[in-house]
Amino acid sequence: MFLEGHKSPVIDIAIDHHSNSRLATASEDCTARVWSASGDGVYKSTKALVGFEDAVVAVVWHPATTERLFLSCGGSVFLFDLQSLAPLIKASDALETWKVSDVEINSIQINKKGSEIAWCDDSGAVGILILSTGKNRLFRMKHANIASKVLYKGGKDGELLSGSYDGSALIWDTKKGAITDTLDLTTRTGGENQTTPVFVLSLAASPDAKKLAAGAGDGSVWQSSTRLSNAKDFSAHTGPVIGLAYAGQRLVSCSLHQLCIWKADEKEVEKTIDIKDLEKANCIAATSTHVLIGGFAKDGKGRVVVLPIEV
Repeated sequence: MFLEGHKSPVIDIAIDHHSNSRLATASEDCTARVWSASGDGVYKSTKALVGFEDAVVAVVWHPATTERLFLSCGGSVFLFDLQSLAPLIKASDALETWKVSDVEINSIQINKKGSEIAWCDDSGAVGILILSTGKNRLFRMKHANIASKVLYKGGKDGELLSGSYDGSALIWDTKKGAITDTLDLTTRTGGENQTTPVFVLSLAASPDAKKLAAGAGDGSVWQSSTRLSNAKDFSAHTGPVIGLAYAGQRLVSCSLHQLCIWKADEKEVEKTIDIKDLEKANCIAATSTHVLIGGFAKDGKGRVVVLPIEV
């Protein structure tokens, strides 16, 4: 199954917390889209959010309030109310807009209570936007290179993961803004002799927060229990691991052209699928039954491929 409508590559996917039959996509075409599945499981675009000055990089649903969608564009975070019946929603219609960075934001995530948005940017900075006050709190420490991803640890409000092109994945205490644990791939994968980038490109945490995973530019998938510093390399891909997700308690990982479904113990891959319907994959999301892979087709236009998890 394909989802098509974006004129440029899809770079983020978010599944609605309230209904697995609805999702949002972000694209380099400077728009976001909302998609809903009918009874036969076919997704259709129901809304387009337009009028942004640059690529929409990240989307995330409010966990507690229906019809609320956050997205990032440039250095700003936007909040939209989707209750309008209009199929087009303009950037200027945002309920709130917060400028949190002077450079491009690469990832946003919302905590379980829906009280704060975590973000990271091209400068390596990681911060927290307090939604009730609009106060932006920048962590004192930062990554030494582009910060690629942020992720709340299994929905827990006090712990945040971040990944970076500097080869590190960190766990933060969000209240203190302090680093509590570190996975440094530059010291775990050959150091100066490493010929393939060890950028941390993707992160995942299981719903119960007992499993963590980090995907790297060299194709490695690092997995651990609750501490990143104890992570072990279970390589499966020959190219950059652009996406990780948990389908229930099962890990799925994605490179530019390949999807891997891992066994329950996560020590080896149970099934490998070649992604033939995308020229290049950029992102993934998962439900307990399906994986959604975003990227672009041969014509350069955005596409999301929906695959059932069958092992």
